[in-house]
Amino acid sequence: NGKAIWKSLQNYLPIFALFQSDRPSTDQDPEVQNPMKVAVEQALSQMEADLDAVTAQIQASAQATADRTLVKLKETYPELASVLTPKFKKPPWKNIFKLDLEADDGIPLNKRGSGVRRLVLLSFFQAEAQKRKDEAVVGGALARRVVYAIEEPETSQHPDNQIRIIEALKELAESGSQVILTTHVPGLAKLLPVDCIRHVTTDETTGDTSIEYGEEGVYEHVADALGVLPSPISSSEISLAILLEGKNDIDALKSLIKILVDAGNIDPLEDNKIFWVIGGGDNTLQDWIERKYLDKLNVHQIAIQDSDRSASAVPLSPEKTQWLHNMGQLANLTAFVTRKRNMDNYVHIAAVTRATGGQITFPAGTDEDFVRMPNVLSQQISTIGSQNLQFAATDLEGTPIQGYSASKCKRIIASFIIPQMTANEVLQRGEYFEGGETKNEILEWIEEIRTRTS
Repeated sequence: NGKAIWKSLQNYLPIFALFQSDRPSTDQDPEVQNPMKVAVEQALSQMEADLDAVTAQIQASAQATADRTLVKLKETYPELASVLTPKFKKPPWKNIFKLDLEADDGIPLNKRGSGVRRLVLLSFFQAEAQKRKDEAVVGGALARRVVYAIEEPETSQHPDNQIRIIEALKELAESGSQVILTTHVPGLAKLLPVDCIRHVTTDETTGDTSIEYGEEGVYEHVADALGVLPSPISSSEISLAILLEGKNDIDALKSLIKILVDAGNIDPLEDNKIFWVIGGGDNTLQDWIERKYLDKLNVHQIAIQDSDRSASAVPLSPEKTQWLHNMGQLANLTAFVTRKRNMDNYVHIAAVTRATGGQITFPAGTDEDFVRMPNVLSQQISTIGSQNLQFAATDLEGTPIQGYSASKCKRIIASFIIPQMTANEVLQRGEYFEGGETKNEILEWIEEIRTRTS
C-alpha cells in the first residue's frame, strides 16, 4: 500500500512553487502562469474532501454500470468473464483549470515587460500573506503551507521595488510559508537576519560545495564576496552614532525627543553631532557593515534593540541577553534593550484614538506594552474597512502612507501617530518602576545621547 499511503501523505505536504530568474517569453510564460497555478493548487487543496466525494460518486456510478454489464454478460456469455472492475485513475485536477491574465488596456500580461510581470508576483505574495493573516485573525483553519523558491527577486526591478519585494516575502514567511531566495545583490542580503543567510561556495580545487549559515562570521565572507566591505571614512563634526533596528524606530525616537523639546521638558539636543543608523543589532548584514563603518568614524555608539518580549512575565531571550553582554564589552558602545516589546509600544493609546479622529479604539484589556501594536492597528482598520477611514496617514515628510498591512501600520505608528502625542503621554509611556523608584526609560536614552554629544 506504499503508493496509496504516499498519496494520502501528499495532502499534508507543502505546495512547492518555483519562480525562475531566466524565463521563456511565450504565451504560457511560467512567470505569469505560476501564481495562478499556485492559486489553483491552494484552492483545490481546500476542496480535497469535496473532490474526493465527487471522485467516489463517479467511481460508484461507473462500478454500478460495470455490474449491470457483467450481469448481462453472464446471462449471454457466461464463459467470458466473472468479474468486471473499472480501473479508475484520479484526475489531475490542477491541470484541468487554465487561467489567463489580461491588463485593463487589453494587453495580455505575458506580453508585458519582465519587471511588470515580476510585480504581479509581488502582489501575489502580498495578497497571500494578508489572506493567511486574515484567516488567523478569524480563527480559520490554515491552508496547506507553501514553499516558495524565488531566483534573484531583484531581476528587472527598481531599487524601491526590490525593498517592497523583500518586505512582502518577510510577511509571507511570518504568515507560515517558507521562502527560499537567491541573490547577488548586497541591498537585498542586508535586509535579512543572519539566521536566514546561507553563503554557498564551491571549492575551485575539489569542486565540493560548502554552505555557511547561522553565525555572524558569515557576514564577513558574504560582504567580501559581494564587494561591500567598508573603506576608511572620517568626520570632524559627528560625535555620536545611534543605531536602531529600522527607519521606523528612528522616526519614532526622533519624534519622542521633539515632543519633549517643543514642550520645554528638555533642552534641545545637538542633532548635527548625531549620525542616525539603521541596524541597531538585529543581526543583519547591514548591521555588520554599518558597525564596521562606525568603527572607522571613531565615535561613541548607542545601540537600542527591541526586547521582543510578549509579556511582562516573559524574560529576555538568551540571544538578547547575550547581545547585551557582548555589547557591554565594547568600550565605545552603550547598549539598551527596550523594556517594552518594540519601539511601537511606546505609543499612547489615547494618541491613536485622537490621531484617527476617534475611529480607532483598541480593545479593552490590550496589553499596550507587549502586544504587536502594528498588527492590532491593522486588524482594527480591516474591521472598519479602509474605504471608510476618515483620516489620511502621512510620514514625517508629509508623504501619504499607502496601505494598511502590519508593516505599513508600523510606519503609521512611528511617523503619524507618535508625533501627535503630548509631552505628558511621552513621559507616561517611558515610566517604569525599579527598586521602589519611578524611573523613565525614554529620558534615560535622551540623557545618554546628551552626555555623548555635549
